[in-house]
Amino acid sequence: MPKPIDKDKRELLKERILKILSVNGRESIGNIAIAMGIPKPSAYNLVLEAINDYDLCFVPEINIENIWKYEFIRLSKAHSKKEMLEKTIEKSSELGFEEYIVLFKFRGKLPGDGEILRAISGSSIPQFVARINGGYDIVMYAVSNGFFSMSKFVADFAAALKDYSVTSELNRIFKGFGFFPLRSKLIDEFKISELYRSILLGLNGNGRKQIIEIAKADKNQQLQLIYAFERLKRTGMLNRVTYYEKAPKNVVMSMIIIKAFNVAALRESAKDLELDIVRKYENEHTEYVFICDISNPHGIVAFTASKSK
Repeated sequence: MPKPIDKDKRELLKERILKILSVNGRESIGNIAIAMGIPKPSAYNLVLEAINDYDLCFVPEINIENIWKYEFIRLSKAHSKKEMLEKTIEKSSELGFEEYIVLFKFRGKLPGDGEILRAISGSSIPQFVARINGGYDIVMYAVSNGFFSMSKFVADFAAALKDYSVTSELNRIFKGFGFFPLRSKLIDEFKISELYRSILLGLNGNGRKQIIEIAKADKNQQLQLIYAFERLKRTGMLNRVTYYEKAPKNVVMSMIIIKAFNVAALRESAKDLELDIVRKYENEHTEYVFICDISNPHGIVAFTASKSK
């Protein structure tokens, strides 16, 4: 039986375990035990403690920008060159997904949580919704296959809350760092191979689930899914399996609104910008969003364009 670990050391070990799991949420207990220099049973108990203490949910970090490539490949299969060109050109506007931040401002009374949930429940577009203070009342991270469907969703959302007076601001975003978990309802709409979708949906339910369990649930061959999993990682569609805190946390502070003159330069220096902006303006501005999850200790800053700032 392994020797008991005192409380202070347990907390330090759990912090190290969290860092390991944030990089690879599927890391084995055996490898964690070796990295920690502790017996395997102790590592197992500490991992369970960390998961329960922080209410962790393991999910895949999916590269939204790469989805269109896999949709293009699936669409072009089983066609001659001529048919491939005709069909892919015809369907090209339907491929891929775009990321948006939507800000909502209500005049007068605000809708309750239940009303907001009902307003978004029928759509796969909203991925993250939170109340904020400052110039806006709600911030939403949304993923859509085009501006038209995104605009329609925003209009439908306002119509579902017809008893309230609401205005919205819709902004296309490009994330250079950080991530938001995606809902399975959206992943199910990816026009990718059944094997890839099976892997992503299985991991989205539980990122530490064994491949053999996913294969049995979907009646697939285990070796095929293992190959698909490795290919998703190798080609950059699956960045990593990591985790976030399931329980609602008071993590949204405000929204920084800046004008991005050069998007490429902004993305290259995103990490430095994040630290500088938070350091310089956290006490001056009340209109920015800073979302920090345990798997990404640097947090996420969502930038939106504004003519007035």
